[in-house]
Amino acid sequence: MRFSLRTLCLWGGLLAFVSNAQALGTDPNLLFRHILPDQLESVGAISGIAQDPQGFMWFAGENGLARYDGYGLTVYRHEEGKAGSLSQSKVNFVTTTRDKVLWVGTLAGLNRYNPDTDQFDVYSHPIDSPHAVSVNDVQALVEDQKGRLWLATRGGLYGFDRDTATFTRHEFEVYPRNGEGDTLVMSLVEDRQGYLWLGTHTGGLIRFDPDSRTFSYYRQKPDDPTSLSFNDVRGLFVDSKNNLITTQPKPTFNNLYGIG
Repeated sequence: MRFSLRTLCLWGGLLAFVSNAQALGTDPNLLFRHILPDQLESVGAISGIAQDPQGFMWFAGENGLARYDGYGLTVYRHEEGKAGSLSQSKVNFVTTTRDKVLWVGTLAGLNRYNPDTDQFDVYSHPIDSPHAVSVNDVQALVEDQKGRLWLATRGGLYGFDRDTATFTRHEFEVYPRNGEGDTLVMSLVEDRQGYLWLGTHTGGLIRFDPDSRTFSYYRQKPDDPTSLSFNDVRGLFVDSKNNLITTQPKPTFNNLYGIG
């Protein structure tokens, strides 16, 4: 299998894109409408956006989760001692799965939204586990082609069985091996072949085969200009041609071929 990997580091996001378009003499013709800025600002920096089956827009923020119905915002936060509230107010992502369920990952657990009760069911690693704190910091969720759920966490890669509400750890090699590496998986995506790609904080890019439970590693090699530019991989995206695009903390662009 020939896999084309494209590494792209975003710097400045959309604003940089608009500025570049203007510099080139083109008019992007973009109009922006601010959605209740004073209210939305209350949830802090936005880390994720999703639309649920009912058409509501959801915004994950560093200080809560906001739902927009086209007219107003409803903000959800953790409320100590209140059943059905978010497990934590710092929200890392929001996404939906094929069974029309809205999932929310927080600093302290995975949450499943129940639209009938307007509450959340919370799933977290057993508190007596040595990995509980890091595993419950859920960075991303992917539903693969076979309907399995996978979690990118501060404690590594985990499978989540929604029927039994259990977590299964899939341990990969921590890099660097000098004690400075960590298990933080910052992003997670599935390609057309069914492989999962993990963007890690210190260990570069990792490919996981869910069927054989094996890992392949792609890291920066100082003497190889076709390797990763950095071992800190923040974001991942697979395009319509099965190219894997990664975002990293410093502005750079390169192409790697023959991966996988």
